[in-house]
Amino acid sequence: PEFTFSPAGLAGILFSVRYGIILLSPVALVALVGWPRLFRTNRSFAIIIFWTALPYCLLMTVIYPHWSAGAVYGPRYVIPMLPFIYLGLASVPSGRISRRIWWIAIVVLGAISILINALGAVPYWRFINRHPLFPGF
Repeated sequence: PEFTFSPAGLAGILFSVRYGIILLSPVALVALVGWPRLFRTNRSFAIIIFWTALPYCLLMTVIYPHWSAGAVYGPRYVIPMLPFIYLGLASVPSGRISRRIWWIAIVVLGAISILINALGAVPYWRFINRHPLFPGF
């Protein structure tokens, strides 16, 4: 395979309408917000996970020119990284109000994430190369 430096791959895998983790699984946004707290509360664990997942992320999104994986639904090459991203959900903020907001965000965005992926997975032939909620993109 051919490897070149392309930062557009990282932006695409995060925010692209067809392949972006944030638009296909909005609960990942809450998980990314939780990562700084995870670093503060469990630093050694977070550093190990971060440095384990980072090389794969860079290889598949920034260096590999075919980061989109062709005509597929979602970020196919980044699926193995999703459990590492979702670890940020475990770092629930302290405080009664912030904890409640955190859980509401997880439940609502989690339900939206399941809906988006169910729409793309059940009648998969209709969404092979497009987002189920934004078919024009």
